[in-house]
Amino acid sequence: MTRTAGSGLKGWRGSGGKGGGYISPPQIVETPNSIRSRSTARVLCLLSAGPVGGLVDGAKSVFLDDVPLENADGSRNFEGVGLAVTTGAPNQSPPPLDGFNAVESFVADGRELRHNAQRQASRRNADAVRIIIGFPRGLVRRTSTEITASTVRLRFDLWIAGRWQQVHLAEITHKQTGPFELAFELHFDTGEAARRFRITRLTPHPTDSNLVDDVRISSLTWLVWDRLRYDGMATAALSLDSDAFGGRAPRLGFHLRGRQVKVPSNYDAARRRYRGLWDGSFTTAWSDNPAWVIYDILTDGDWGLGLPPGSIEAADLYRLARHCDETVDGGPRFTFNLVLRKRARAAVLLAELCAAIHVMFFWSGGRLRFAF
Repeated sequence: MTRTAGSGLKGWRGSGGKGGGYISPPQIVETPNSIRSRSTARVLCLLSAGPVGGLVDGAKSVFLDDVPLENADGSRNFEGVGLAVTTGAPNQSPPPLDGFNAVESFVADGRELRHNAQRQASRRNADAVRIIIGFPRGLVRRTSTEITASTVRLRFDLWIAGRWQQVHLAEITHKQTGPFELAFELHFDTGEAARRFRITRLTPHPTDSNLVDDVRISSLTWLVWDRLRYDGMATAALSLDSDAFGGRAPRLGFHLRGRQVKVPSNYDAARRRYRGLWDGSFTTAWSDNPAWVIYDILTDGDWGLGLPPGSIEAADLYRLARHCDETVDGGPRFTFNLVLRKRARAAVLLAELCAAIHVMFFWSGGRLRFAF
């Protein structure tokens, strides 16, 4: 069936010869959407009671879905991943990664931002505020032939030294047919008693229904820098771009030299070598020798049993340690690679560790002794 011009379809025109022809609808050019939704996940992992030996080979020892963050040649397998590791020193610095040193207070809003109707908010002692600006119907301009981008201008002011001062002018030009949100973060002058900001919509509201640019303040998040150091705790702070993982959190893994333990002062833990006679004193180093791991579990007062060092026959452990370090089939006889995740009765844990390396333990003369 064909229709010709004048057939009653308004806005359509005929094409073809004098006998009529098919009707072509008007051609509308639509530019693609320009907003890409991106979010960042921040994860703080507690690796171990510290101090620890640290990652075996830097970013190459961090695994996301079993894939190393960094290849042997230094290239990255994932974009948009930030990493900061602390080793659990007693007076360590906070994780040096943005977003991990703040207490956040979230406030839902949802009110519309009208033209020249300034919106203000304040919070005493806040260090910063994160403002989520929402476009509930998108941002688009329509004509009879085009669907294109539109523009909204927003001004952000802070109260500084007794007056309002502009700190940011946002000109948002996008074409997006569905709802979206944008985040803006303002940092306050810490010299002000009350931290105040205001937002002004500079773009007049449209009188044409073909122009869509509604703006709302979706939420506010007040930030107070906490500067937590996590003393004595080895941590890994990661920021993950959602684009790299399809909007989900990846499975994390770490190749880590664990907790540093007390070892004899004449012991080179890295080479498993002993220099001369032992004078009975200790130093601290990372070691996977089971004897010194057992000694640390027994004597550490923070996470171990907290026994007095004098209640343990250290000479027995010294002989046991040398036995464990002896080379068998190209490697040491026994090494310790274990993650203790939960509380356990000391006697049960000690029995399991000693059984694994064929050692007996017993009390004799007021001291804990070991025999193999």
